[in-house]
Formats: sequence, C-alpha cells, structure tokens
Amino acid sequence: MPFGIGERICIGSHFALLESQLLLSMIVQHYDLQLLNADEVEIEMAVTLRPKGGIPVRIKQR
Repeated sequence: MPFGIGERICIGSHFALLESQLLLSMIVQHYDLQLLNADEVEIEMAVTLRPKGGIPVRIKQR
C-alpha cells in the first residue's frame, strides 16, 4: 500500500491524490496525447498496479 493503511496511514495521502489529479488535468488541458501502440496493455503487479513496460505516447502542445 503506497500510503499505508489503518492507524499509520500517511497524513499527506489525500493531498497527494488531489495533487496528482490536478496535475493530470493540467497536462490534458495543455497537451494532446496520442497512443503510439494500439495493443492491449499488460498489467504488472508492484506496490501498485502499473502498465508493464510503460505506455508509449506522443505528446504535442495544443
């Protein structure tokens, strides 16, 4: 668990999640993202779920 759980949960977890949503929305507003590979993404188990090998995209400023 990235932020812990229960009594010892990170006090900054809500702020970190809110900040990541804000950052993602700002990126989507200012840039166009185009997938370079239309294949289905394979999931990799780590501390959290993530795409195995990443997701290649082309980023173009609007």
